[in-house]
Amino acid sequence: MSALRAPDLNDDAPAAGGFLRVNDFCRLYCCGRSKAYELIRDGVLDARQIGTRTVITRASIEVWAAALPKPRGAPQRFEKQ
Repeated sequence: MSALRAPDLNDDAPAAGGFLRVNDFCRLYCCGRSKAYELIRDGVLDARQIGTRTVITRASIEVWAAALPKPRGAPQRFEKQ
């Protein structure tokens, strides 16, 4: 019997199809399912139905994550001169 292992969510294999399940999104971004579905309902995240499962496009997740504000007091990056 083979050992079970968690799927590699960073894997860009064609089987992944550019989608994340809602539960995987919530685990990766430390948010609840209610918040995830709110973001979907508000059009912030682009979701699809595959059978009975709701999946979120990785492209919309990347856009959303890039638009998140930086925390106050976050260190500034200085380039060497």
